[in-house]
Amino acid sequence: MRPVSGAEVPPELARLDAELDAELGALRSEPRRAQGVRGLLARRIQPGSSAVVILSGVAMLLFALTVPWVGEQSGLDALLGAAGVGPLPRLFSWTSVGFGVVISIAALVSRRWALAWLCAVGCGFSIVDGALAIWSRQTGSVAAGTVGAGPGAGLVLAWISIVLLTATWTRLAWSREDAPAAGECAG
Repeated sequence: MRPVSGAEVPPELARLDAELDAELGALRSEPRRAQGVRGLLARRIQPGSSAVVILSGVAMLLFALTVPWVGEQSGLDALLGAAGVGPLPRLFSWTSVGFGVVISIAALVSRRWALAWLCAVGCGFSIVDGALAIWSRQTGSVAAGTVGAGPGAGLVLAWISIVLLTATWTRLAWSREDAPAAGECAG
């Protein structure tokens, strides 16, 4: 077989060859672009002694779930949807367990910067939600004779632990390091 010179290549094949070169060039640049996005998401946090504060807040939150929130009903009852709890304490139970326990543990284990921000924002939302849940337990209908019985100790303790977690996660999220994660090359 003899090699084909440039003058003998049909115009259709030359066009296809140019398109193929353009596609290959785009594919070659894609890993660099993906690596930049991956690097942004892979930023790490170094919790250090803040990990102890976070774990203490998580333990305090878990304890608060066992103590009465609304009347005789605990935070676990609110989490599981017991009748008579009300929508705000129920929402607070879900957000506090979701962001304060589950995502906090995941962020500590993975040390991902994005999860630290998710904890900071989610726990911040839980602060507002918890304050509204406490407020809803303090108010009632005077006309119906049901003045609020007040929040239970567990509801207040859960709110305090969420405030602690929010402050700690916010500080950690702002202090991410720009060094690559272990096992990754800087480049």
